[in-house]
Amino acid sequence: MIKKQKIEKLNHQGYGIVRINNKVVFVPYAIKDDVVDIEIVSNYKKYALAEVVNYVSMSDEHRKVICPYYENCGGCNISHMKYPSQLEFKVNKVKDIFKRYLDMEIAPKIEYDKEFFYRNKVVFHVVDGKIGFYEEGTNRLINILGCRLLDKRINELVQLFNKLDLTNIEKIMVRTTSKEVMVVFYGYIDKFDILKDKVDSIILINIKDKLLYGKSYIKEEINGMKFIISYNSFFQVNTSVMKKLYDKVLEYAALTGSESVLDLYCGTGTIGLYLSKNARDVKGIEVVEDAIKDANINKELNGSSNIEFICGDVGKLVNNNYVADVVVVDPPRSGLSENTRKVILDNMYERIVYVSCDPMTLARDLKVLSSKYEIKDVCLFDMFANTYHVESVVKLELKKA
Repeated sequence: MIKKQKIEKLNHQGYGIVRINNKVVFVPYAIKDDVVDIEIVSNYKKYALAEVVNYVSMSDEHRKVICPYYENCGGCNISHMKYPSQLEFKVNKVKDIFKRYLDMEIAPKIEYDKEFFYRNKVVFHVVDGKIGFYEEGTNRLINILGCRLLDKRINELVQLFNKLDLTNIEKIMVRTTSKEVMVVFYGYIDKFDILKDKVDSIILINIKDKLLYGKSYIKEEINGMKFIISYNSFFQVNTSVMKKLYDKVLEYAALTGSESVLDLYCGTGTIGLYLSKNARDVKGIEVVEDAIKDANINKELNGSSNIEFICGDVGKLVNNNYVADVVVVDPPRSGLSENTRKVILDNMYERIVYVSCDPMTLARDLKVLSSKYEIKDVCLFDMFANTYHVESVVKLELKKA
């Protein structure tokens, strides 16, 4: 055991950092100014990983976590930080990435809402009829009775799931909106009547999809716009923060009603539809066929006649045939493809709004785009409270000749 190590700072995953014999040692569940006794659990050439054996003293920003599964689950890996410190950590992380990779000083604001009970989607694994989450880095199941990150209605369902015969179920997904709840079973189940008073949709995924109860989708409404959510649709897991994010996208797009908008990686069309009331026309492009089907249903639901959804690879479809004044991109964690970056630079759109769930790939893409675009503003969103993840929205404008 190595005694009385003071945590210097945090890495981007929220691990504490100490230096021992000039080697960086990462310490989960410790924060800056904690003093800890540690044990090295993995030793590599350039760094080591340790676990806390004892807290000699704790920073004032360290708090007790009441979740009994916390250190094994890993799903909310910075819950031991007081919430204001979590927000500060995320802001500093993005600032550091921008400085390191773009040589740019930023002072972004971070938007947030509920710290707990915010997640509208979860997937539970099922092993030997018991539900839970896999222990971090393993396939060992932690049988749970609830989770403080999940919508309270999901936690109520957990109690009912534990009363069902789940012998032939591999996993269970639950999705919620402000008014509706969907349950998706993967495997086989024939008795589920105790759920019917609590949910609006029950779907079975086996050889083919089967609707067991209710309807095949649930609906959400955001600022007067309606969206359907199928079991496999992408939809942000934190609805209240998503509303703030969409308002920021609208602000950064600065639409007057005369602009053509390209919505790349459009998913089920939520952002494009949100912008369509303020644009001349919108084209959304997405590679997932089911997402485009839902996008077109959302288009009909909202009576949006000035938007078109196209199924295909963004990097291959976007070219000079799609004239636009403003481009919105919301790529997966891997960021923009090389070809998409090239197309954006070649077409020299007036304004870009970049929505990112990974500040590292965001910085990589911005470095390429900065040859022709100027970064005008950055805003952060705590979509995933109690985890190290953070969402970013960046406004870029074409540099003047």
